[in-house]
Amino acid sequence: MNSFYISLELENSILHTQRVLFVVSSILNVISFLCLLKETPDNLKLFRNYLLYIQILAAANDINFDVVVQPFPIYPAIGRYCKGIFADWGVPIKYSFATTIFLVGNIGASVIICFSYRHQSIVRGRFKFNEYPYGNISWIRERSNYVLYVRETANVVVLPLLALS
Repeated sequence: MNSFYISLELENSILHTQRVLFVVSSILNVISFLCLLKETPDNLKLFRNYLLYIQILAAANDINFDVVVQPFPIYPAIGRYCKGIFADWGVPIKYSFATTIFLVGNIGASVIICFSYRHQSIVRGRFKFNEYPYGNISWIRERSNYVLYVRETANVVVLPLLALS
């Protein structure tokens, strides 16, 4: 039976690298928060809330991953062990993993909501679902040239064929 071993030197270097990445990430998170709070134009104040939520989740994910959990993957075996605060408190790994899945899933859902919000704010015609109650960023139409594609039956056949080739 094969055994897997991570030396203390390698473990300490991984922990040191995680801490350096956490410090850099924290600095970038603070800069992002300041830019979102101070530099957002007036016509994007409501859209800013979505971006702030994503930034808060990203900062929480950094804290969770780099401080609370600190996972060490064991390759080529499918496994890991943790050295973070939760491990010191005796919290089972499945709860740490569930927290990570919750945060990453929330980030993904928030990004999809942002994309749909942006799309619905500039689209016209029958592809527009409803009037979004979260603000109007149709100023994009007046800012510069934009392209409006008219849906034709030929596009329904040609575009999937182009995607397959």
